[in-house]
Amino acid sequence: MNPLCGVCKAGICLDIIKNVSALIICMAVGTQISGWIGTLIGMSFPSYVGAMFVAVILRNINERAHFYKFSFPLADKLGDVMLNLYLSLALMTLRLWDLLDLMGGVLLVVALQAIFMCLAAYFVVFRILGSNYDAAVMCSGLCGHGLGATPSAIVNMTAVTEEYGMSRRAFMIVPIVGAFLVDIIYQPQTIAFIKFFVQGFTG
Repeated sequence: MNPLCGVCKAGICLDIIKNVSALIICMAVGTQISGWIGTLIGMSFPSYVGAMFVAVILRNINERAHFYKFSFPLADKLGDVMLNLYLSLALMTLRLWDLLDLMGGVLLVVALQAIFMCLAAYFVVFRILGSNYDAAVMCSGLCGHGLGATPSAIVNMTAVTEEYGMSRRAFMIVPIVGAFLVDIIYQPQTIAFIKFFVQGFTG
């Protein structure tokens, strides 16, 4: 036992430092790569997408070279902590009083959006994905993403899997699609629509 850390046993502190360091390196390098890509294509590029690229490359290299063993349960716990922290900060920064005059319309839009997402998930997406447990978990992620963002999708899927069991396929597909592939599709599309309609209105 390390005398400087009473709770440290069998190198637990060292494992934490290694895993956190790997995450920080992926985030730092990925942010720089995202900045370069954004400059190259002339539009904003999400920093977390670059971090995901670097993390995938690092993990695959480590699987071959065996620099050290990642602790995936520890990485999952760190992810849970960061996700909860992100959601807490996001809720704390909401200025709901600024929406008081629009509250009726906002609530109507949210209600209609929730109904649409539930119907689309159950009657369309669930069947397309195979009508199995993995499909159900991915549909819960779809509802979270449709009503919020990728962190909301992860929260929904975590709640379902904690109750009914893990779905590795869902946790592999939804974050990649919701946090990476969707950005490749919607960003150019959104910018093109904005430019088109702005030109139409100003012309």
